[in-house]
Amino acid sequence: MNTNKIGEKMDRISTLQQELDLSYKLVCKGLGELQKINYSNDFYFLPLLLLSQGIERFLKSYIIAYKVENEEENIFPEDLRIHSLVKLLNIIKQNYYVIGSRDTDIKDEHYLSNTHLHKLLDILSDFGNNGRYYNINHLINSNDISPISRWEKLEQDLIPLIGEEYLKLIDIDTRNNYYKRVNNKIIIIIEKFLSILSRQHIFGRESKVFLGATIANFSTFEYMYDGDYGKTDYTLVKKMYEHEYIAHKRTFIDRLKTSLFYKHKKILKSQYEGEWPFKSESVTLESRENKFYIVIIDGYEYALNGKASSRLKLPTPNKGGVVVCCKSTDKFLKIAQSL
Repeated sequence: MNTNKIGEKMDRISTLQQELDLSYKLVCKGLGELQKINYSNDFYFLPLLLLSQGIERFLKSYIIAYKVENEEENIFPEDLRIHSLVKLLNIIKQNYYVIGSRDTDIKDEHYLSNTHLHKLLDILSDFGNNGRYYNINHLINSNDISPISRWEKLEQDLIPLIGEEYLKLIDIDTRNNYYKRVNNKIIIIIEKFLSILSRQHIFGRESKVFLGATIANFSTFEYMYDGDYGKTDYTLVKKMYEHEYIAHKRTFIDRLKTSLFYKHKKILKSQYEGEWPFKSESVTLESRENKFYIVIIDGYEYALNGKASSRLKLPTPNKGGVVVCCKSTDKFLKIAQSL
């Protein structure tokens, strides 16, 4: 593979990692907003919007990951320019999903055809495509069914309320308890769905470095099994994906490792062509194992990509306060990836 091809693939990997990180945050935030639904908060619009966006981005990224890894030229064909989550899932099942030899693998494959899962994905698809404009569409004589009505029908399917049970919802505590139970069932459906797909690269087929690196954004779901579902408090979502890391002050051992084991490059502001984003006059870029990229500034280490931040517990240059306000460091990440 020539240098241009390598650079292009690395750029795609970096972009895809960012997309998966975004989809993960959207999903977690959406689940957190769903957990907040109660008698005094029936604002379903926000969790539906977040979940429809997050899951669609995840499924499309999943497919594109395989295309990039196999160096396909057309990584986003016409059949991906859709909003139907069920259709995207079917594309994955038909082309990218492998059933393992364990009993649990077979059960997982069957679950992807679960009726409640497909109803949920269909509601989210409709909401993400057109349903979020239901009120406006209704004003112009549209015959569309309200996505909230469809959601309430799904709730009834999951925990039916008949006769006296329905009347008991007049009590605020009873209704809040119902919301909690039914929304937890929906969360379990989503968790199980994402966990099955997230561990495909480990159990379903031979592990590939690139796919593992990208799907790792969903490691929270990857390691969930029966007994784990429905137990996560997503209202604490910020704590799940944001950390207050402190820049690492380099030691003699760190400098020795750099000189002996890691590819690195020093860049001076005076010699750099383009907009210089750092407050310091020089920086050193370092590549570790071709997946952890850091920048060294005034003897301190900062992460240039998400994997370096989470694995090495380092802040980004922006969060570390060593970047001029609003300046991007993306070009320096690309330089580090090309070392």
